[in-house]
Amino acid sequence: MKLRHQEIYINPDNPFQECRLERKQYADNLTELVTAFTDGFVLAVNNKWGTGKTTFIRMWKRQLELSGFKTLYFNAWENDFEANPLSAILAELKSLLPEDNKDQFRPLIEKGTIIAKNLIPSIAKAIVGNYIGIKGLDDVADSALRGGAEILEEEVENYTKRQKGLKDFQEELGNYLSKISINKPLIFIVDELDRCRPSYAVEVLENIKHFFSVKGVVFVLSIDKEQLSNSVKGVYGTEHINTEEYLRRFIDLEFSIPEPTTKTFVKYLYDYYEFALFLHQQRRIQSQLLRGEPLAFIDFSVMFFEGHNLTLRQQEKLLSHTRISLIAFGIDSPVLPQAFILLTYVFQYKKEIFYSIKNRKYNLNEFSKVIENIFPINLSNENIELSLLTQSVLLYLYNNYYKEIHYYSQLIDSNNELKVEIGWKLPDAIRKVRNTVEFCDREYFNRRIDYLLKKIELLENIKF
Repeated sequence: MKLRHQEIYINPDNPFQECRLERKQYADNLTELVTAFTDGFVLAVNNKWGTGKTTFIRMWKRQLELSGFKTLYFNAWENDFEANPLSAILAELKSLLPEDNKDQFRPLIEKGTIIAKNLIPSIAKAIVGNYIGIKGLDDVADSALRGGAEILEEEVENYTKRQKGLKDFQEELGNYLSKISINKPLIFIVDELDRCRPSYAVEVLENIKHFFSVKGVVFVLSIDKEQLSNSVKGVYGTEHINTEEYLRRFIDLEFSIPEPTTKTFVKYLYDYYEFALFLHQQRRIQSQLLRGEPLAFIDFSVMFFEGHNLTLRQQEKLLSHTRISLIAFGIDSPVLPQAFILLTYVFQYKKEIFYSIKNRKYNLNEFSKVIENIFPINLSNENIELSLLTQSVLLYLYNNYYKEIHYYSQLIDSNNELKVEIGWKLPDAIRKVRNTVEFCDREYFNRRIDYLLKKIELLENIKF
């Protein structure tokens, strides 16, 4: 059994073979794009963290290589200890050459060195050189007056050197690229840029724009644009900077990988975490009470996750925890999948409610209302039915736990009427709740809600 979601294996001969999210079609579209525009541009693949962006990028990278493209992959987050991103990017470019041809890279290094030497503002160097260690404000003022003209002259000279050096560098870069990538652009992928320290992220962008904007190279920035915008604001020390306009200076085209449907992703995780190893065991499938739990598990997860608009990462974490908790159930034990999933969600995202339930803080009416408020809003009638059924099961379990009183004295009065308030506006809702509670009492042998709570908290012995 898998404990957590691992990196998907990428078959070098068929990189999208293990992709269950039907994303190869988007890689094909992007390949057509970089093939059509060979002059060079910057493409941003913009998706939130936890949407499988890096996996997609790695699969696409291999697909590009199979199509005859030269590619480079640069993880900016792993390299942000570097003082100068220019050297790190140049090192990646150098890796394209075989060892016996490394001398071809020397001219580019020489041109890059000229740029690097002139990147430090002359004024800053003058201040450091003239004023560190000077004693007395008068001496500082006098040095500033005498050095002003020399500083300005030096700055003008350095500006000229920078401009010429940049032109020479870009020309040499073009020559280099023409030798290593024929008829197709080099695809230079920059990943995890939004996770870097803010100053490094901005420096990488500036380097790409000013030094590497040449024919024959396409930069692909794999980013979460919102997080990268926060980095830009951090560097410039203001919330008022228009980050959309700022990033537009660097990004020519933007693409977002469409997310899979919730149903597709839930089924993928159901298979990945091998829920079937437990839920589809022969004895469970032969049980009239338990055989419907696999379908109920998937259907409720889809409804609940979709209604709460959970991210792919949130769905992954929730089902991972659910799968771990599942090993505490016996082979003949009911999982009560709807109640189980809802309480796992509460445990992960609404801890205060979870422990209020555990500590019997709610009376039955309060509990009923709390549970109703956990469900998504604007449900279809079909999903309201499913939610009402789940709430009824939870009412039964909580009643048996709350002051350890059997359900008839608390939930249903002597006239067989439900005593707990139900907020769902559904025809015959009261009868449906009463029927479900009676079914639970007949089939689940007075189980209490801590039957699920303990397993979710991993407080019960594991059963193998």
